[in-house]
Amino acid sequence: MTQKCVKIVSKISCVFCCVVTVMGHVVLNMMELSGMSRSPRVDVDLRESLAHMDRIAQTFSQLTSREMLHVKAVQQFANG
Repeated sequence: MTQKCVKIVSKISCVFCCVVTVMGHVVLNMMELSGMSRSPRVDVDLRESLAHMDRIAQTFSQLTSREMLHVKAVQQFANG
């Protein structure tokens, strides 16, 4: 593989990794919230998981607006 190809593949895999990481947190947190067994007001671990998801979303600039809307939707659902 040429150096140019390596850079392109590296960039694509980085973007894919960011999206998978954020959307994985979105799915996980939404499952926790919709199960009604946990609340971020009471559960410190869930609160930290939601904060971590938000930090990841703010860190990666490659996220699309649709992915950011998913993050915001989970945050709004968590806040009631």
